[in-house]
Amino acid sequence: MMIGFQNYDDIFPYFVVMSLYGYAITAFVIRYIVDIPWELSAFLAICLMAINEFGYDVLEKSIG
Repeated sequence: MMIGFQNYDDIFPYFVVMSLYGYAITAFVIRYIVDIPWELSAFLAICLMAINEFGYDVLEKSIG
């Protein structure tokens, strides 16, 4: 609230950018820790994103 965000619609673009940045860092870490090609690490990061979103959907439907 102190930086000017008043509701979820104001902060949503920030969340999207931070999520994409997080998945880029995940792909980078997978690339250099596991030592695989960058294409495969990007694919694994996208798979992790899909698993994460599916988990949120399942939890949202089971709770609400």
